[in-house]
Amino acid sequence: MVVNSLIDMLSSKNEDDLHQTLNASTVLTEFSENESFFAILTQPAVLKKIVESVTSMDANKHNQAYALNFFTQVITQFSDQDSSFFKGNKEEALDTLMSHFKDLAYNAMLVLRSGDSVSYTN
Repeated sequence: MVVNSLIDMLSSKNEDDLHQTLNASTVLTEFSENESFFAILTQPAVLKKIVESVTSMDANKHNQAYALNFFTQVITQFSDQDSSFFKGNKEEALDTLMSHFKDLAYNAMLVLRSGDSVSYTN
């Protein structure tokens, strides 16, 4: 599936091709606003693949920012849609996200902690 190939370009499978990362990020972000494409993105297997690319910190540090940006776009679109948009699949998508909540929360803490400590002064 093309979606899986694009997500692979944001994952650790793409180790050194920034051009492919940028292209995949742009395409995925642009098309996430399309209803049909978003329905594909919210399928449990696809969501799981997105979460895996976001949460593989060290293995995917070169693509991490792009994967996080795309995941943020998916979450924003997810919360902006009404229930009829999901055609009954919203609960299934939420269950998939919730099953990875601990990984996502831990990843968010690592990302925040890895920032420049000088800028976080009290």
